[in-house]
Amino acid sequence: MAEAHLQLGITQAFYDHDWAAGGRSLERALVLAPLNANVLYGMAQYALLRRRFEEAERYSLRALEQDPLSSRAYSQMGNVYRVTGRLAEAERSYRKALELSPQRITAHHLLAIVLLKRGEIDAAIEEAKLEPSQWGRLTALADAYWKAGRRAESDAALAELEAKHAKDSAFQIAAIYAIRGDVDLAFSWINRGIDQNDAGMNLLACEVIFEPLHNDPRWLPALRRIGLAD
Repeated sequence: MAEAHLQLGITQAFYDHDWAAGGRSLERALVLAPLNANVLYGMAQYALLRRRFEEAERYSLRALEQDPLSSRAYSQMGNVYRVTGRLAEAERSYRKALELSPQRITAHHLLAIVLLKRGEIDAAIEEAKLEPSQWGRLTALADAYWKAGRRAESDAALAELEAKHAKDSAFQIAAIYAIRGDVDLAFSWINRGIDQNDAGMNLLACEVIFEPLHNDPRWLPALRRIGLAD
């Protein structure tokens, strides 16, 4: 069953951090069901987390061919385009995801990041306010207010994020500290998230927000803890 190999691969890679075994299981699922949209989506996610961006784009496009009304697949495409700097394509993908599913979690948040990268700060703040998940909304607002120079509002959003979501949003809190240039606190929350088995930590290697940390001697040890140092 392709679905069984898919779920095994997801568990092995994304939860047990045995990326090699997970990759083999996902490839077996793909052999068994090369046109299965869920299998293709799983392959795209795996490739993205491994920084194999061309593969991630290819599998995402193939998933959309099989399931053209998938909000999830469009959001995935947005992630691939965003981390590779293709901001116009990322924006179109996130907006299409929201057109198909107006309450899709993280799409407004990630669209706000794209707008911030383009310097559209006011638009980013308004987009962040639309994010339905509290943790995503607070993360986006902490980022946008910081870049708008509204430090008190950014601090308030970050404080609320830490108070309410320290157990489930360590990745997002680390990202805000990385954006602020507070490297020590960023690594503190990265290691805390790894200790908590925060699923967001799977994005650590591919998320461009953390690029300023790549030359720090603590970076590779953190990646080794989740099997992504290669």
